[in-house]
Amino acid sequence: MSHFLSQWTVKHPWLLIAISLIIVLVATIGAKNLWVTIDYKSYFGKDNERVLIQNELEAEFMRDTNVIFLVSPRQGTIFDRGVVEAIYELTEESWKMPLAMRVDSITNYWHSWAEGDTVIIKPLLDKPRNLSDEQLAKAAKILRQEKTAVDILFDQNAEMAVVRVNVELSENAIDEEPVVAAYAYDLLQKYKQRYPEIRFFVSGTVIGDQSFAEAVFRDAQFLTPLSYGLMVILLVFLLRSFSAMLLTLSVVTLSVVFAMGVHGWIDGMLNPIIAASPYLILTIAVANSVHIFTSYFQGINSGLEQRHAMQESLRINLQPVFLTCLTTAIGFLCLNFSESPAFRSLGNVVAIGVTAAFFLAIFMLPSMIILLPGRVKKAPIRFSGAMTWLANSIIKRHRVLLLSSGAVAILLIAGFPKNELNDVFAHYFDETFQFRQANDFANARIPGFHRIDFKISSGEQDGISNPAYLNKLEEFAKWFENQPDVGKVTVFTDIIKRLNMNVHQDKPAYYQIPDNREEVAQYILMYEMPLPFGRDLGNIISMDKSATKLTAFIRQTSSERILELTHAAERWLEENTPSPMQAKGSSIDVMFSYMARNNIHSMLYGMFVALLLISIILIFAFKDFKLGLMSLVPNILPVVATFGVWGYINGQIGLSAAAVACLALGIVVDDTVHFLSKYLRARREKNMVAADAIRYAFNTVGAALLITSIIFVIGFGTLAFSPYLSNSQLGSLTAITITLAWLADFLLLPSLLMLISKK
Repeated sequence: MSHFLSQWTVKHPWLLIAISLIIVLVATIGAKNLWVTIDYKSYFGKDNERVLIQNELEAEFMRDTNVIFLVSPRQGTIFDRGVVEAIYELTEESWKMPLAMRVDSITNYWHSWAEGDTVIIKPLLDKPRNLSDEQLAKAAKILRQEKTAVDILFDQNAEMAVVRVNVELSENAIDEEPVVAAYAYDLLQKYKQRYPEIRFFVSGTVIGDQSFAEAVFRDAQFLTPLSYGLMVILLVFLLRSFSAMLLTLSVVTLSVVFAMGVHGWIDGMLNPIIAASPYLILTIAVANSVHIFTSYFQGINSGLEQRHAMQESLRINLQPVFLTCLTTAIGFLCLNFSESPAFRSLGNVVAIGVTAAFFLAIFMLPSMIILLPGRVKKAPIRFSGAMTWLANSIIKRHRVLLLSSGAVAILLIAGFPKNELNDVFAHYFDETFQFRQANDFANARIPGFHRIDFKISSGEQDGISNPAYLNKLEEFAKWFENQPDVGKVTVFTDIIKRLNMNVHQDKPAYYQIPDNREEVAQYILMYEMPLPFGRDLGNIISMDKSATKLTAFIRQTSSERILELTHAAERWLEENTPSPMQAKGSSIDVMFSYMARNNIHSMLYGMFVALLLISIILIFAFKDFKLGLMSLVPNILPVVATFGVWGYINGQIGLSAAAVACLALGIVVDDTVHFLSKYLRARREKNMVAADAIRYAFNTVGAALLITSIIFVIGFGTLAFSPYLSNSQLGSLTAITITLAWLADFLLLPSLLMLISKK
């Protein structure tokens, strides 16, 4: 089969080039359907349990789509007159933000107190310029004692204030959010210039969503030229041929274009994860061309005519290149076991690109080489001389290498338990993003940026007025407040207790839940009646007053801890409340924490499936059961050892880290396949003993494997410079895996071959 295809390819270059370009052109038309999503929910399936819970919360209460401004004086406190006036102006201007529905800050915080038999409900810091210094100081003193304001609208040291703007987006959120974000950024710059003595930051879900889009464009602007630039330098240096570099990049670029075009026809959605697929295809697809060129140059250097050299190159590379592309595609297709649609799409797009790269490398690349006589000149193969020395050294010391490889593997794998699940949403972006800067600044001062929300139902209309319901709700809030890492709990009962105290002339003894249901209902009506538009209780009580929202604000912690708190709270509700009050926790932090944990489990299953399929393929391809199984050793060890290395140097495992095992397994098998194919060719066709077959494998394919490994490591290493954490982790972990796999294939695999040949 390989002999026939190699001959046919060499005889029909123009036809193959024409067919290849037509197919790529048709696929490319689909690129017009590509679009960038800014919705964090694109990482979750529509039937994801926590997404459904979040959707229910957003439908029942005011959706917490917001822009958050942080105001922090460089000296003094937020209650200094100049700072209060700046906060007041920012609050008023925030109402002009497109689609603004509610604005909360210390200057429009509604405080209630008793004056005789009358309950007064109004802001303490409204129009601060009209307040005397004494009134300002009194208001600051009261606010510092307000449980529903401290750690929500400002920190305990009064060094930072929050202006929270809730916006109501329609179904056209993808068009509306950029407009809202642009207004917020303009307002931020305006106040930075107006008040240089005050620090201003901007965050919120709208800014977080925009950061996703920004990550896509920043990767495209920085990583694309960096990847291509490095490929040009590496290919020219390693292949020693400018023409070979141009032809290789042509094939690789067409593979990327084909894959992205097909994705446009199928789906078209791009987020930071899917947008990384061109860089992965670019790196992986280079390997096929390197192997074709390396064997071609070896044939030319041995005196073969150009067409015969290409025919021989195709004959000896067709099976290993096919197998490597197949195993790589399987590794990426196993990302379909992921909980996240984003990783499923990434796997499919890269698998399509790898498949295209195979056909283009086997049919189009040789055709272009043949039609450029004299341009692709013979070049000495870099590293060829070192391969003979390396092969002899390994053959001579294979026992020592086996023992030392085992010891190093054990040492590296020992770092595996040091890893912990940590997938904090804000940390998806590096410190160059305004969203990350704002969240880090806020989290150092208040526990209000990581949260767990619960919809606590009473089971009946107007049931939130029932004292029995309120007492259980209060009990749950107190339990939550006493949990480690919980900084603040906002609960409806705080408002009811305050109003009960106000009605009884602010006597502290009445800061409790009333025993009378009608009395509670009157308090709710009394509180909401004077409130202006956008200041009602719709953010914490449902429209039919059957449920309330309780929010626990969590201090900066790990994803694992957020899951522990969520599970503990859900268990407490199950054990201590009637069935209508039992609920599941939700929030962006909870959703991503669950996704990261579930993704690890699903990717382990995906890795098992990939391992099983690759094992079967290699056993059938090599026609040797023992050799097929043994070939998995130098491929599984690097994947496991990589997470050991990661445990030593970082230890934080996120959403993308779980996917590395599947995709890396498909990639690292490539070197093993190429090495073993040459080894078996020497054993079966040339009747060489094991030692000579190992020398033959090193001399024929060793240089190409070193070249492709260098390209893989540097190619994936460029992703480590991505400002988006998932892509950065993906690149770093894969680069480490490929480095360890190359060492395993060059040191451990030949030693194992020597061992089993003697047995």
